[in-house]
Amino acid sequence: AVAAADAAAVAGALRSGRSVEIGGFTFEHGDLLVETADKPGIAAASDGALIVGMDVALTAELRAEGVAREFVHCVQNMRKAAGFEIEDRIATYVSAAEGGGADEVLGALAAQEEYVRQETLSVALRIGEPPPPAAHAEQHTLDGVALLVGVARA
Repeated sequence: AVAAADAAAVAGALRSGRSVEIGGFTFEHGDLLVETADKPGIAAASDGALIVGMDVALTAELRAEGVAREFVHCVQNMRKAAGFEIEDRIATYVSAAEGGGADEVLGALAAQEEYVRQETLSVALRIGEPPPPAAHAEQHTLDGVALLVGVARA
């Protein structure tokens, strides 16, 4: 009878402190062991009768946002290392060797270009190697991809 009962209804009632009747028997909280498991791609937590679930699947848009935020952090550190003033406008350059996820990372940066330019005060985000004499350049690894990143005063 317990196996045939509506598990969600039984669990909800017991969590909220109500008793349930199954097969002619009344069960109180603590009489039955109620175990729950998250569905794939969902993280959940419960407190009493309240259950909250969150979709934790990473979409292409979320991955692009994460790549952009990490890139902004790199550029901000490079601005400081290059001795730029907070209000200095810059041009930002980024290049990567072909393959190994480079297309995905560069595509994510292109998709998030406006955000990157706004956060780093860049007048441009250029895909390609920085011009040697005018740019401060560093090697960085972003999402497992080796990048050459350069910044120059605009």
